[in-house]
Amino acid sequence: MSNAIRSFLFLLAPAIVFADGGIASLRPLYTPETAVLNPALVDLWVDGGTSFRIEPDDKAGYQVILGGEQFLAFRLVQLGSETIADIVFPSKLFEPRLPMHRFGRIRLEGNALLVDWLGSEELEQRIVRSGSPRHEQVDADGEDLLILTGSTAELQRFLLDCLKQPDAFKESDKYERAGPEPRAVELNDRSWAVVSDRSARPDACASALKQAEEAVKLIPGDPNYWNTLGAAQYRAGRFSEALAAITRAGQLRKADSPEDMVFRAMAHHQLGEKLEAKKLLGDLQKMLGDSRYREDLDMLKLLHQAEDLIAPKGK
Repeated sequence: MSNAIRSFLFLLAPAIVFADGGIASLRPLYTPETAVLNPALVDLWVDGGTSFRIEPDDKAGYQVILGGEQFLAFRLVQLGSETIADIVFPSKLFEPRLPMHRFGRIRLEGNALLVDWLGSEELEQRIVRSGSPRHEQVDADGEDLLILTGSTAELQRFLLDCLKQPDAFKESDKYERAGPEPRAVELNDRSWAVVSDRSARPDACASALKQAEEAVKLIPGDPNYWNTLGAAQYRAGRFSEALAAITRAGQLRKADSPEDMVFRAMAHHQLGEKLEAKKLLGDLQKMLGDSRYREDLDMLKLLHQAEDLIAPKGK
């Protein structure tokens, strides 16, 4: 895991945040009147081999999607000429368990997103010496944690002053807009998560089909993307196209994969080619009898789909 992505993880563990020199707040920096939006942030971003998506939420803010799930949320505040991200994370330090906030100055430069995190040893020393802004020092796992407790207005004044101080922001992280390969990976993963489930809703399958088509356009030589496209076409009832796409996947692999075989078998069956479907199902059952697949629950679920369609028990 890269250092930049690890910074996001720090946001979820207060003891680690402060041990790493960060400063957090009990109150938000934003208000409904001062929160701003920047549509240019909405995209897929990468750091090393890890990608995450920034999407708008329903609260005039943004969410970070990592691994298909919301990882954290943030809002933007304009202070002078700078944009500050107010990142919200859970905390177990206080009762009741209030959300806490960490602040980062963000900048967009070309295809790069730069984040400068508020917090340095020099800044913390100044806060403690001056007593301003209001704060508490809390011991957590042997670490002295500095928690800002002032009002939102006080925090905004404090951040404006910090923006004038070169040592107020300790670390800078850089994220790049995703290129074709990580975009294709994300599109394919999102599509497969839907189309591998026989109970997926038609509207979800329609979106998954578009994602699979885009993944193949971006990286046309990857057999996994052709397999996902074929599965998405199958769910959409486009059985001839599904068979062609899955056949293309097999050509690129130069070998049969169980994922290819299961959708080929079901497509043949839907096209009325029952003997070919049963032959493929038999080959698939034999392949999945190998010890390598005994604990592959996802693949076994697909096998059961094919069996229920092609050779249902009791018939």
